[in-house]
Amino acid sequence: MLMTGFRRAAGKCAWMTFWAVLFCSSTSGQESSLSVFERGLNDLIYQLSRSVVTVEVYYPQPAGATGSAADGAVFNLISSGLIYDSAGHVLTVASSIVGKPAIVVRFDDQALPAEVKGIDYRTGLVMLRVAKPIGIPVKLSLQHGCAGQMVFALGNAYGLRAAPSMGFCAGLRPDGIVQFTAPISSGTLGGGLFDLSGQLIGVITGGVRQENRDEIGLAISAPEISSAARYLIANGDRLAGYLGLSTTEIDIFPPLQISRTGNLIQAGSGDIQVGNGVVVTSVVPSSPAARAGIRKGDLLFSINRQALPSAVQLANMIKQSTPGTIVEFGIMRQNRTYFVPVKIGQAQVQSFQSSVSITYEEYESIDVTDSLLREIESLKETIRYLEQRLKQLR
Repeated sequence: MLMTGFRRAAGKCAWMTFWAVLFCSSTSGQESSLSVFERGLNDLIYQLSRSVVTVEVYYPQPAGATGSAADGAVFNLISSGLIYDSAGHVLTVASSIVGKPAIVVRFDDQALPAEVKGIDYRTGLVMLRVAKPIGIPVKLSLQHGCAGQMVFALGNAYGLRAAPSMGFCAGLRPDGIVQFTAPISSGTLGGGLFDLSGQLIGVITGGVRQENRDEIGLAISAPEISSAARYLIANGDRLAGYLGLSTTEIDIFPPLQISRTGNLIQAGSGDIQVGNGVVVTSVVPSSPAARAGIRKGDLLFSINRQALPSAVQLANMIKQSTPGTIVEFGIMRQNRTYFVPVKIGQAQVQSFQSSVSITYEEYESIDVTDSLLREIESLKETIRYLEQRLKQLR
């Protein structure tokens, strides 16, 4: 078994040992620093794997959907989840479970039916609940940034419950999402992004892939996780506002001077000074924005007669608005200004359909212990390469 070969050293030792490998000028006669790091790495991955679960959902294929013999069959979708506390709460991404009638959480040899405690439409996270405690709850990082840190993405990879990949945290994007470089798969959604002290930096929600380049991972940050989880456990669903438009920013110089009645006036005397414009790049048909008459190319310059600070802050303001709220946008179109009331809609979560499906029988046939060993060996090879390169540079 994998666990019998692990030491029970604290996860923080792995971080200190890593830097010892990189900067130590010589190795011990009894034992190389790389061997020490390997054991610390093994233990860290094992400890983190005790906080990761497989989330499996089952849903029927409607009869006649494909015209094949499989019509009416039951399909399943596998993703990851994180053990949030010792009360049976499991955190994952809502896109993996929304609209699915049956949810099962798998941990070791346990398969536990799960119910939805609440969906957070602001972050796209969901809190599940199983009947009994399992595993070890994650430890949330208290840091608000992680740029440059080495990180582990840990989640399901094609049926392997806790397959790790190593990379670096690039930092927080303008919208507050953590960006990182560790490879991920569709099954990693809902898994954890951890630092080398074993603390959770973020919940993996997706990635961005460009042609001929590795995928860039995205995660909800620990501070957002904490506030969302507390709300979901106490209150259930947390709603979010929705407009149905996308925007980009432009600089305006000299700034536009607009009175509160909507007139363009001379410089220095405007009630609303517009130095940064938010331009509408697309509008979703039949969305709240479309019903209010907002069009592609419109310049949004105010909300409730206050200047708009930025496109990102506008998106956050709308997301945090209560559905049904009426807000007033200042719009400039063809050098004419308008004030348009818009009724905020309710954000929804789009259901994710994986391109890779795995059956229960296939899942049960996979040797998860061996998969962890293979991933660890891959990580060791990376460390050996780094150590050789450092010796060459000395």
